[in-house]
Amino acid sequence: MRVPAGGVGERQPELLRKRRQPRKHVGQLLELLFGGALANRLRELAHFLREPRHRRGGAAGLVAYAIRLAHELLKGVEVHNQPIFANRQEAGRRLAEALDDLAGQPGLVVLGLPRGGVPVAREVATALGVPLDVFVVRKLGAPSQRELALGAVASGGTIVLNDEIVRHLGVDRARLESIIAEEQAVVDERDRAYRGDREPLDVEGRTVIVVDDGLATGATMRAALAALRTRHAGTLVAAAPVAPPDVFDMLRREADRVVVVDTPDRFLAVGSWYRDFRQVSDDEVRSLVT
Repeated sequence: MRVPAGGVGERQPELLRKRRQPRKHVGQLLELLFGGALANRLRELAHFLREPRHRRGGAAGLVAYAIRLAHELLKGVEVHNQPIFANRQEAGRRLAEALDDLAGQPGLVVLGLPRGGVPVAREVATALGVPLDVFVVRKLGAPSQRELALGAVASGGTIVLNDEIVRHLGVDRARLESIIAEEQAVVDERDRAYRGDREPLDVEGRTVIVVDDGLATGATMRAALAALRTRHAGTLVAAAPVAPPDVFDMLRREADRVVVVDTPDRFLAVGSWYRDFRQVSDDEVRSLVT
């Protein structure tokens, strides 16, 4: 493998200077970084393998070297998290800018998906001058495949079922009701913890902005949108600071509008795009929505 000399050194400053622009340059930068790093590490590996066996430390030494090599290569991925969001508060402010055209719209409300989506939603609601509430969603996992959703339950006792999957898996009524009751209990407990005795905001006929801190798969957002449809929300806007392009496209079929600040091709994980992605506590959620 040959990497043009100076390729990374010459172009990295140029690409990093544009780090606050949309992610169109991140792919190029990562390719340059990985190209140079991989070439260097392969040369090191070839040299290492030429060493006498006793100096390599046998199989254990080879494994240790491989782990170190993988770690060094993956460190290059971290270059992309510098240009995006300092924390959820900054992400929320930037998301609010993208939603600015909705300011002043009568009946507008913002719902944050806990826990990480609530600090982002707080910034959006403050910027737009509209009420904020929390919207708790729990997936109804199939008995034998918890990652497969039979539907979802949400704040206010909303239940959404995927009848086709329920029939296909042969989940009987008693088992289904047990799953619903278990997850609804979690929703009710979290609603009480976050909202206390306050009633949830009425969404019927209103424009609702549903906010999360990022959309890795979009599953929670989809469940929230489906639940809000059953509560006769008017216009549903799915909003997040970051999401992969395929999830963005998928949600455009579920929501009336999708607003995302950035849609990087090399998504990795939501937390990778934040400098500070510490866990949000229940107490913090409660303080933000009261």
